[in-house]
Amino acid sequence: MIKLIASDLDGTLLYKRNNTVSDEMFEMIREMKKKGIIFAAASGRQYQNLKKLFAPVWEDMAFICENGAAVFYKDELIEQQLIPMEDLLKLVYMVDADERTEVMLSSATTSYVRPKTKEFAPMLRNLGNHVTEVKEWSDVTEGCVKLAWYEKGLEKDRPAYWSERILPPAKVVTSAEEWLDILYPNSHKGVGISVLKKYFGLEKEEIAAFGDNDNDFEMLEAVGYPIAMENGKEGIKKMCPYHTTRVEDTVRQILDGAFLGENV
Repeated sequence: MIKLIASDLDGTLLYKRNNTVSDEMFEMIREMKKKGIIFAAASGRQYQNLKKLFAPVWEDMAFICENGAAVFYKDELIEQQLIPMEDLLKLVYMVDADERTEVMLSSATTSYVRPKTKEFAPMLRNLGNHVTEVKEWSDVTEGCVKLAWYEKGLEKDRPAYWSERILPPAKVVTSAEEWLDILYPNSHKGVGISVLKKYFGLEKEEIAAFGDNDNDFEMLEAVGYPIAMENGKEGIKKMCPYHTTRVEDTVRQILDGAFLGENV
């Protein structure tokens, strides 16, 4: 029996929904709670952003935030994965030196920015982020869990460009249409799944997850039922035995006991 359902947001649960969660999904989350199934939003977004997005039901679910680097349940930070500040600042200065980038450095509770344009910070606030503006990156003194950056009109060759310059153990992934994130071995959505798996005492075979993009790979690999969006990256679709065009349709099958792994 599936006891935990995790879903990516951008390109997945929010696909074609203009940054809103459907009322249908809110009702399903309430129904999941009654049936003893935990729903987890799994995203590169910060906790405050996600909490606002799921405002009607946030107390009934879990949150895998910042690509798995911070995991919350009932307003409790269960676990966070901090990136060594010395390594992080080197990367921040490298990425920020490129005129195309707007950099965001995140702790578990806020997004630090050093805006190059007047539009960047308001854009993040409109998305629901708690934003702290700094004059210098060295002003950030608390532990951070994620480095991401925005490139308006992101060109297809840019992920490869950055991957050639940012070396292991760091890994560059696309997370949304115009966003790139850096993942570390201990900070990805698969780690977030492992945290919840341990916290709730679950087995891999009791977990399903939905995803569409590169930053969902480890999460999908960590669950018994990995479900890819038909609009997703080819690599993600190839590694998932199950596909769907709409998260709510497959969640309904799971709730009704009708999910047998077929594509829907």
